Amino acid sequence: MFEELWYQGGLFFLLAGVLPLIIASLTGLIVGILQAATQIQEQTTSFLLKTSSAVVVLIFIGPTLQTKFGEIYFLALKLFNG
Repeated sequence: MFEELWYQGGLFFLLAGVLPLIIASLTGLIVGILQAATQIQEQTTSFLLKTSSAVVVLIFIGPTLQTKFGEIYFLALKLFNG
């Protein structure tokens, strides 16, 4: 039972933390390549696009995160309350 809680917590971490980080990193890479190709070195463009892409990913996976968090919550309640 405790292993299931760890598994669900790790899956929640991957969805909530790593997925937006990967998308933001890929967006930063693409923007960096385009900035190098066009020789435009504006710092705010890269920051704005990376932040926006991470927010969009979190908006799209929000319902899944809510469901996963609910599962983890009820699993923890069942585990610790007996």
